[in-house]
Amino acid sequence: MKLTDEQKQAVISIDGNYLVMASAGSGKTSSFVTRIAYMIQEKGVNPSEILAITFTKKASEEMKKRLSKMIGKNNAAKVPMGTFHSIAYRLLKTLDIDFSKQKIAPDWWRFQTLNDLCKEGNDKNPHGLDIGIMAGQLSSFISYQKSNMIHCDEELLIDENVGYVAGISPSLLKEAYKTYERLKEQSRQIDFDDMLLKLYDKLNNDMTFKNKLSSQYKYIMVDEFQDTSKIVIEVIKLINSRNVFVVGDFRQSIYKFINANVENILNFNEEFENVKVIELNKNFRSSGTIVKLSNEIIEKSDIEKYKFFKPSEAVHEKGEDVCFSIYENEYRQFESIANKIEELNQGGTPLKETAILVRTNAQTAIIEEMLAERDIPYDVSKSMSFFDRKEVLDLLSYARIAVDQNDDASFRRIINTPNRYLGKKFVDELELFASKKDMSLLNAIRVTPHNSEWKFRNNIEPFLKIIEDLRSQVASDVNAGRLMRNIVKSLRYVSYIENTTATASSIPEKLESIDKICEMASKFPNIRAFLAHIISIKDKQNKSKGKDAVQILTLHSSKGLEWDVVFLPNNNQQIMPHDMNSDTEEERRLFYVGASRPRKELYISWYVFDRDASIKEEGEFIKELLGESLLTEIRKPILRGEKYNYYKSN
Repeated sequence: MKLTDEQKQAVISIDGNYLVMASAGSGKTSSFVTRIAYMIQEKGVNPSEILAITFTKKASEEMKKRLSKMIGKNNAAKVPMGTFHSIAYRLLKTLDIDFSKQKIAPDWWRFQTLNDLCKEGNDKNPHGLDIGIMAGQLSSFISYQKSNMIHCDEELLIDENVGYVAGISPSLLKEAYKTYERLKEQSRQIDFDDMLLKLYDKLNNDMTFKNKLSSQYKYIMVDEFQDTSKIVIEVIKLINSRNVFVVGDFRQSIYKFINANVENILNFNEEFENVKVIELNKNFRSSGTIVKLSNEIIEKSDIEKYKFFKPSEAVHEKGEDVCFSIYENEYRQFESIANKIEELNQGGTPLKETAILVRTNAQTAIIEEMLAERDIPYDVSKSMSFFDRKEVLDLLSYARIAVDQNDDASFRRIINTPNRYLGKKFVDELELFASKKDMSLLNAIRVTPHNSEWKFRNNIEPFLKIIEDLRSQVASDVNAGRLMRNIVKSLRYVSYIENTTATASSIPEKLESIDKICEMASKFPNIRAFLAHIISIKDKQNKSKGKDAVQILTLHSSKGLEWDVVFLPNNNQQIMPHDMNSDTEEERRLFYVGASRPRKELYISWYVFDRDASIKEEGEFIKELLGESLLTEIRKPILRGEKYNYYKSN
């Protein structure tokens, strides 16, 4: 393949430490893989001596395919390549006898243990500490400690930005961490974070092990270095601090919620000796206007370290202006986006070359609804359909069983949601009973003999009462939104989400999804009409599979992808930047990721009125890019109830 001078430099730079800062669309993956091929074919490096680290399993598989085409499948297979966790697990499993005797703790065990620790202690829960946080929050906190090499008997790292421990006693958190580790060790289990922590400990404490790895891996290469955690950089230094080649882009560091530390890439030359910096800043993807705007997003930051690196440089011509649009409300915004998509498609732009990128998955609800109503094919496979989210399916299943007591599929989903401790054996016996009696599962659970030895009777009676209450509301023809909110309330579903979500960062989005499905339902006079509407959306979604279709993704899922046309809607305060993330700079980088995805056209929008008619403020990044005086002018027509206006960048 033809390489630029900067890419060639990255490929042929072998011995020593290198930081390759590769901005969006600069061909970093090609440079990464070509360098491995060059080392093996031109420099005679043994493939097994190159340790290649990727951020995801998918990226690893893609790189292996590319490498196989360059040097052959056999040689490519000899290169140790994978995510850091998978490589750490393989090394420890092979070389550490004690580690090989342990098993990975299943999610249910981890979560139950953490949940018990968070609850009040009693005879049934001897390990309860009544911490004042939820299991997902404790899980995230412990993960944060391990990613920073903090063991349970050491002084904890309390970060003021880690909001889920605010006000919690450090001694109580330490006790929880210690108890969790003790229970895990007693059951001879490890968790996901232990893979790196135990590798770090082994390298520190076992010189034979360390020397073996250091002599084996003479070259270390790391892709997406901006998304590595503190422990990753320390493990690298212990294995080999002389020939380390990392590729990444500080502008695209967006995974702090899984302990990624952007300082790893910004401070790389302080962590390793004699670092040579190579900048891949030529953008082969986007038009000049899009590159200019993307640069401006980063330039507006106050972070001085950002300014040490060159802005991206467009290879293509100026192209179309970036379009900024303001709308009356969220619905009008997506109605206009749908119109524009149809217009572009009629003008020759394939639907699959059009993407709508949103901050959270819950925001896809109105988009999916709008495109389905307009018969515009769409694809949500790279993220997830709003209507396939667990919390949405749970609530819809309760609604369906309230409408149709013969809906066995919905019954199976909800019988243990929230958990009623009715095990598989009970459900299997109920299925058998229903089959013999030729009745639905709901009717079967009503008439199955409730003998005095039935341990779980008290869990079934409240369940049946909830269903009967909902059936009564259906018969009364209550508004669909009211019924959905009554389901949430009767199940105490918000508490269920808070107490059963494995990671703290996922809770706000789940709650947002619950609110969104109730909001959607409120537009329908009764639940039957709403469920019919959902079926129609799903039918059209299924018919879109395999077709030329609009791509709908979250901003996180869009990283590494590109399209001709990209829409970035909902750029309002509390949405972009999102209020669930206190790190505004990470939100800025996420906005940069979205703005740098399109090749030809970029449409950025927001709206003025929330669903309760309250004023919705523009997001911080919109204010930076357009300025207050211009925003005041383009806001006036909307506030007067006139047609929306828009502004195009120069």
